[in-house]
Amino acid sequence: MKSLSVILGLATVFLCKEFNAAQPFTFTNSETAVQDTESDIKLIREQYQKINSLKLQAQKFSYETKSCVEGGEITYYSFQGKIVKVTEKGAMNDAVWKKEYYYKDGKVFFCLENLQWGSAAGPTKTTVYRFYIKNGKSIREMSDQKIEDLKEKASENIALADALLKVKNSRNFSSVYDRFCDK
Repeated sequence: MKSLSVILGLATVFLCKEFNAAQPFTFTNSETAVQDTESDIKLIREQYQKINSLKLQAQKFSYETKSCVEGGEITYYSFQGKIVKVTEKGAMNDAVWKKEYYYKDGKVFFCLENLQWGSAAGPTKTTVYRFYIKNGKSIREMSDQKIEDLKEKASENIALADALLKVKNSRNFSSVYDRFCDK
C-alpha cells in the first residue's frame, strides 16, 4: 500500500510538471468572437440600465406624415446636455409601435421596439425586438426572447436612430419617415 502511495505521488508530480510546461489554453477565433460578443452585450445592458436609472430631461414632439404615419410622438431625453435616449411612438393602419433608441457619445448602441398589430376583427399580436449595436453594426438581433438573423431590420433601426438625432433641431420628422415608408 505504501508503494502505491509513492507511485501515485510521483505520477502527480510528473503530471503537474507536464501540465505547467504545456502551452497555455487558447480559444479559437469563433470562441473568442462569442466571448467578445457576450462581453459587449453585457456592457450594452449595463449602459441601458444606467441610462434608465438617471433623471433625464425630456423634450417631446408630435408628428405625422402624408405617406405612412398617421400620428406619432418623439421624445428626446438628455443628461448633462447630451441626448442619451430617444423614444418614438407611432401608428399606421392596424399597427402601433414604440421604439427606444439608446445613445453613447452620439452613437446608437441599443434599440428596443415593441410592435402591436392585427386586424380590427382579430386578435392583437405583439412582438418585441432588441438590437445590440457596436460601432454602428448590429452584433445581436432578437425577436421576443429568441436570437434571430434580423440584420436588415437592425440596419433600418440604426439608420432611423441616426436620422432622428439629425432632425431634432429642424423638427422635420416627416422627412425621416417618408424615406423609410417608401420601402
